[in-house]
Amino acid sequence: MIANARELREATAAGHELRDERGRRRKPLGAASIRSVLQILAAILDEAVEDELLESNPARGKRMRVRVPKPSRTFLEMDELAALLQAAGEQDEPAHEAAPHPRLGGRTLQVQRLLNKGYQPRQIAKRLGVAQGTVSFHLRRLGVSVGHGYCGRRVMVEILGRSGVRVSELCDLRIGQVRLHGGDGGRFQVLDSKTEAGIREVQMTPDLGAAVSEHIARLRLLGAPTGPKAFLVPNARGGRTNRGRVTRVLAKASARASEQQCARGLPPLPNTTPPTLRRTYISIALLANNFDVKWVMAQVGHADSRMTMNVYAQLEQRVKREHGESFDRLVRQAGGGPRRAVARSGGVSDRSCLCGTRIVSSQARITGAS
Repeated sequence: MIANARELREATAAGHELRDERGRRRKPLGAASIRSVLQILAAILDEAVEDELLESNPARGKRMRVRVPKPSRTFLEMDELAALLQAAGEQDEPAHEAAPHPRLGGRTLQVQRLLNKGYQPRQIAKRLGVAQGTVSFHLRRLGVSVGHGYCGRRVMVEILGRSGVRVSELCDLRIGQVRLHGGDGGRFQVLDSKTEAGIREVQMTPDLGAAVSEHIARLRLLGAPTGPKAFLVPNARGGRTNRGRVTRVLAKASARASEQQCARGLPPLPNTTPPTLRRTYISIALLANNFDVKWVMAQVGHADSRMTMNVYAQLEQRVKREHGESFDRLVRQAGGGPRRAVARSGGVSDRSCLCGTRIVSSQARITGAS
């Protein structure tokens, strides 16, 4: 399998398009897929060994082990998250501002005004009592590039980036699970089988609470369901939004934000997915709460601290960027200025010892907290 996958990759890189007997394009298996196949094969052959059909299991040998490289999991910087939120909000704005035009009829202007308020073509047709094809005709006369109306693109990104919930949890979230006011701040309840009570309470930041409140008010203005059982981020028919739609909304916002970043001379955003925003929330929450790992784990619903600690390890590398400046300063002082004796202990400077002690003590504190 490994040799076959390597041959397919080489053929694809050379510009060849290989297809199977049914005309489907052949794709090479990745290391993770090959390892899964070998694990299933080993489990089947274990049964054969127990039934004395085989003396040993050939799929359990060292030569059958496939090493899967660890994927690169990134998170956004704080300025990149701000740019992403702005881009998502711009996609919720009206695509065309209403402006009186002497050649447009009254019905066309009615369609235009409702479109500017965020109504979808289907909703416009229902409010005006006309067919949806009639609305499409008037939209073509307006020359408006119509999207799908208001669907809460920004609030999707806000919830993912400011609370760290999973995309499936976002899709399942209903308005009745949201509490916007209270002495302890806004929060919403997430059904989570990993917790003992089966329900996890996620705290909302003030900005997130304001965004959710504005979103619900806009849904109410559009006539969308806003009862306790209504979905917080519904689809066009008021039902449950699927994760594919959320991923597409996020991809468009990321592309728009990357264009704006490049126009300002900044690098584009990395590949941004819902898990990227989950890790982004963890990174910012750790910094905002002075690396309170247990609180962050409870907020995102982690039973295992590995993911939180992986993000923490990356943060350590970022926080200690000033060490490079210290290195350069020491080299400049040694080359251009008077030499200064540096006390050493076992080949390591006192400054390095102090830094190492601080890192070890910090790691011990985090490990004890987890």
